[in-house]
Amino acid sequence: MKVQELSGAKIKSLNASLVDMIAKDLMPLSGVDNDGFQKCIKELQLRYKLPSRRTLSCSLLPERYEILRERAQELISEAAYVALTTDLWTSVVQGYLSATVHFIVRGKLFSVILATRKVDNRHTGEKIRRVLSEISSD
Repeated sequence: MKVQELSGAKIKSLNASLVDMIAKDLMPLSGVDNDGFQKCIKELQLRYKLPSRRTLSCSLLPERYEILRERAQELISEAAYVALTTDLWTSVVQGYLSATVHFIVRGKLFSVILATRKVDNRHTGEKIRRVLSEISSD
């Protein structure tokens, strides 16, 4: 049986699906190196060659991030009103702040995480204001 090569568009689509799976399922990039995962992918799509961790981290993830960021910005610009929520939490040694924007476009509710940033464990009003200001300017 002769196996045809995949088109560039098909490879791009498969790579996007892989990146989405990694992001949505919080998979480590090392998952693409696992023998079982590679075998499963080969069974599903004989002609698809999995990208390396390096390719994922250096090009595919950043490219997908930019596409989704632009899409989110377009949607936010269509919203008449937005609501911003924040969440502060602390691990054993590090504090974090996340900002999420909520809005309605064409009758559909969207919630987009704008960013999660490290903050020191003292969550003062000034530090929170500064981090939120940085996130807003992005």
